[in-house]
Amino acid sequence: MGISQIVLPVDFESTTIDYTFGGFGGGELSVIPNPDASGINTSANVARMIKNGPEPFGGGFMDLATPIDFSVMNSFKMSVWTPAAGTDVLLKVESPANGAIFVEATATTTTAMAWEELTFNLPETDPTETYQRITLIFENGTVGDGSDAFTYYIDDVSQTMGTVVVTLPDLPITFDDATLDYNLGDFGENVSMLVPDPEDATNTVVQTIKTVAAQTWAGTTAGAAGLDNAIPFTASETKMSVRVWSPDANIPIRLKVESATDPTVSVETEAMTTVAMEWETLEFDFANEAMGTAAFNVESVYDKVSIFFNFDTDGATAGEKTYFWDDVEFIANLVELPDLPITFDDANLDYNLGDFGENVSMLVPDPEDATNTVVQTIKTAAAQTWAGTTAGAAGLANAIPFTASETKMSVRVWSPDANIPIRLKVENAADGTISVETEAMTTVAMAWETLEFDFANEAMGTAAFNVESVYDKVSIFFNFDTDGATAGEKTYFWDDVIFLENVVELPDLPITFESTTLDYNLGDFGGNISSIVVDPVDPSNTVVQSIKQLGSETWAGTTAGAAGLASAIPFATTETTMAVRVWSPDADTPVLLKVENSANSAISVETQTLTTVAMEWETLVFDFTNENANTPAIDFDAVYDKVSIFLNFGTTGDVAGEKTYYWDDVTFGSLTNTEFLDAAANGIKVSPNPASSEVNIEFPAALSETVKIQLLDMTGRLVQYFEIADQQARLELNNQINGMYFLRIESDQKIYVQKLMVAK
Repeated sequence: MGISQIVLPVDFESTTIDYTFGGFGGGELSVIPNPDASGINTSANVARMIKNGPEPFGGGFMDLATPIDFSVMNSFKMSVWTPAAGTDVLLKVESPANGAIFVEATATTTTAMAWEELTFNLPETDPTETYQRITLIFENGTVGDGSDAFTYYIDDVSQTMGTVVVTLPDLPITFDDATLDYNLGDFGENVSMLVPDPEDATNTVVQTIKTVAAQTWAGTTAGAAGLDNAIPFTASETKMSVRVWSPDANIPIRLKVESATDPTVSVETEAMTTVAMEWETLEFDFANEAMGTAAFNVESVYDKVSIFFNFDTDGATAGEKTYFWDDVEFIANLVELPDLPITFDDANLDYNLGDFGENVSMLVPDPEDATNTVVQTIKTAAAQTWAGTTAGAAGLANAIPFTASETKMSVRVWSPDANIPIRLKVENAADGTISVETEAMTTVAMAWETLEFDFANEAMGTAAFNVESVYDKVSIFFNFDTDGATAGEKTYFWDDVIFLENVVELPDLPITFESTTLDYNLGDFGGNISSIVVDPVDPSNTVVQSIKQLGSETWAGTTAGAAGLASAIPFATTETTMAVRVWSPDADTPVLLKVENSANSAISVETQTLTTVAMEWETLVFDFTNENANTPAIDFDAVYDKVSIFLNFGTTGDVAGEKTYYWDDVTFGSLTNTEFLDAAANGIKVSPNPASSEVNIEFPAALSETVKIQLLDMTGRLVQYFEIADQQARLELNNQINGMYFLRIESDQKIYVQKLMVAK
C-alpha cells in the first residue's frame, strides 16, 4: 500500500489524504458519497464495504500513518449503517508486519438501514508491539454475494475511552467468546491466529503455522497470561483433551501445563495424531508425563496451557506446516445420577444428598457393618416438622417405574425409637408440584428394619398417586410432623431405597395355568400361536389355547415357562412319566412332549402318544423311557427343567389345515405306569366345591389300602398332606386362604386329580 496518509480519527472528508484500502476474502472497501445523509450522520463522504465472497471472513483494512496510541484511550467507536439489524461487526487492530499480533472486538447493530454508533471494547494490548492497521469484517462466518444485503457503510472511526476487556479464558477453551483474552502466545517461530474453522465457518479455531524457521520446541500458549482458574486436577482426574486438525497422521502433539507465575512448575505429556487432514480429539494424560520432564504433582497449581505440534522436529526438516486446534478441555470423571435401587456404595454416582428444614446428612459407614455405606441423618434441635433429605438432589437417572399394580418402595432404616412415622416422598425433578407422599412406622428401636411404602395410600392432605406422572426424585422425612425442639436432636440411618416389583415366580409342576403370580411365559415356535384362555368346557378353569396355523412347521410347538421351571423335574428310575390334559379337534392326533435343560438344549428327552377322542378333554400319559426314535434317551443324572408340547407333531399346518388345541394340568407322575385320572370322572366326589372351612371326599367303593392326599396351591407347593383309610373323609381347610387349589389323590397305583376352590 505504500506509506499511508490515514490518521485517526478517520472521517473520509479530507481532499488531501489518499484513502487507500486493502481487501481480503472478497471484501471491498472504498470511499463514496454518503447515501443516507440523515439521522446522526449528515457528513458528505463515508466508506462503503461490499462483501462479495468467496470467503466467509471477507473484509477490508486501512493502514494508519502512525501507530495507534493505547496509553490513554483503549477502545474504538464508529458510525455504522447496515441493511439489517443484528449485524455483527468485527473490528480488529493489528500489526501490518505480523498478523498474529492483534486484538479484536465485535459489536452488533440494533437498527436497519439507519446510522448508529457502535463501541468496540478491545482487550488489553501489548505495549511492546505496534498496532497500525484497522481491519473490519461484517457478518464474519457468512459468505457475501455483493448484493445490497451485503453492502455496509462506515464513518467517523475514532478512539474512545472504554472498558478494557481483560477477562482471562477458562477451561473449556473454545475460542468463540469475543469477551475473553485468548492472547495467543507463540514461541519458537510459530505463527498463530484465530480463524474460522476450515470445515465449519460458524466455528472459531486457532490456526498455527509451524514455519520453516520453527524450532523443535515451537509452540503456542492459549492465554499467554494464564487461565482464570487453575486446572482442577485430582489424583484420579489427570486428563485433558484438545480437538486438532493435522496435515499428517502419526504426528506427536505435546501438551504442557504450568504455573502462570512460576514456569518451573510444569508437566508435559504427548499424544499422536491418527488421521490426516481431519479433525480428531486427542486425549492427554498428565499422569504419564513425557520423558525427561517434571512429574505430575496433584498439589501444584497449573493455570497455563501450551501446545506443541510435531514436537522435536524443526520446521526446516518438516517443511512449513499448518495446524488447527480447538476445544481445550479438562476431562472430569463421569459422575452419574443414582438410580433405584440406591445403596450408597458406588463412588461413581452423585448421591448429592439434599438436606432441608435443618437436617444434616452425610454418607458414613454402617454403624453395624463397617463394610457397608449408609446415610446418617441428624434431625437437629432446630429442625422443622418437615425436615427431610433428598437422595440425589438433582433427581434419579430414570423415572421410578410405577404401574397401576406396582406402587410400592422400601427403605432400610435405623431409628433410635420405635413407633416413629417415616414419610417418603417422590416427585418430578423438573416440577416439584408433581409429587406423592406416604408413610410407614418404625417397629423397633436401635435396630435395622425394612419399611414398605405404598404410594397408592397417599398421606392425608397430599396429592394422589397418578400412574401417568413422572416421579424421578425421592426424599425421606424422619419423625415427620414433629420438630427438633420437641423431639430433641435425633440421629437416624438409612440405606437401600428400592422399588418393589410384583414378584413373578417361575412355574413348577403341576402347571395348571391358574396362578396370577407365576410367569407362564408361553414360548411359541415353528408357527404356533398360544395364549391363556378360559376352558371352553368349564368357564371356571384356565387353560392354554394353541393354534397350529397355516404355514406352521411339522415341529411347531409351545413351551410352558419359556425361561424354565422353578425346580427340576424329579425323574427317577421308577418315576419316568408325566401327564397333560389335552383337548384336540381330532382323535389319533400325535402329541409329543419334550423336556430339556433350560441352560443347555442339547440335554433333552422326548416322547409321544396319540389322542383317543375328538373335541373332548382327556389326560395323556407320556413315558420318557419310551423316547422317540433317533432322540436322546432319558439320563437320570441330567437336569430337565423345561417342558414343551408339540400338537399334531410331524404334520405341517398347510397339510392339516389350521387347528385349535387346548391343554392344561402338566403334571409329574410319581409311580411307575401311573395313570393320571380325573377324580370326578372316576366316581370320587369332592364337595362342596367351592368349599369354605372343610371339604368331603367320598370314594365309590371301600378302600383296600391307605390313600395319600396332597393339597397343592397353584404354584405346585404342598400346603396340606392327609392319609385316609375310610371310604369317606372330611378335610379341614381353616388354615387355607381363598383361591384355587389342586387335590392329588394317590390310590391303587393310580393318581386322581381334582381342582378345588376355597372361598370363605
